[in-house]
Amino acid sequence: MDTNPTQRHAFRIPVGDWSGDGHGKCDYIDATAAKPIGDVREAYFAAKAKVPALIHPESFCEAYEDSSVPDDVAAALRAAGAPLPEDLEDGFGGDAMAAIVAWFINQGDPACDVRLDGNPPPMLPFYGCDEQNRHIGFIGYGLLGG
Repeated sequence: MDTNPTQRHAFRIPVGDWSGDGHGKCDYIDATAAKPIGDVREAYFAAKAKVPALIHPESFCEAYEDSSVPDDVAAALRAAGAPLPEDLEDGFGGDAMAAIVAWFINQGDPACDVRLDGNPPPMLPFYGCDEQNRHIGFIGYGLLGG
């Protein structure tokens, strides 16, 4: 168990086809927790046993091109206190789903204190040039293209 109560454990919440065996599109939302990833996973499973199946993150928007939250699911999420954008037509995407996942995990174990980070670690490559007119471009671009 973690002995440093101020330490946060970083992890990613993939929203979409994280395995790449379907449409291949995925948003990766960075998050942190007060507990290590193993405990976060246990909290997810605990939430599945505790929260109505209708609002499990795996139970809606799960099919290809299923990009809207059904009215009954939205009502149940709101009733349970989940963070849900007011405008589901324009406001529901990867970030909104990740916020529901974080909320869901915290239902299983509030001590996990899962939070969306909003501060992803920097990437090695970058757009444009640095102050010395240097650039790091694509690495292995052709490896993943098909």
